[in-house]
Amino acid sequence: MNKSELIQRVSERTGMTQAQVRRCLDAVLGTVGDELNNGNEVVLPDFGRFLCVRTPERRVKLPGGRWTDVPAKERPRFKAFANIRNYSVKYF
Repeated sequence: MNKSELIQRVSERTGMTQAQVRRCLDAVLGTVGDELNNGNEVVLPDFGRFLCVRTPERRVKLPGGRWTDVPAKERPRFKAFANIRNYSVKYF
């Protein structure tokens, strides 16, 4: 499912127009992104947790045998709660 299909399905379930759903979805995703950029976690009960994980600096070997350093950085991660991980077993 892509974003357009998600918007269409939510529109059908809620009775909202697709434009309204798109604005709401963009606002939610933008807010989650802003919070992650500020170093905060976003926890949605019964769904999951969005968080940033710091990856350490490391040394990697490139094709051709050269080595380079990859700097440490923050990466976004999502951890689904158990009820979502098991959702596909129950309903699909």
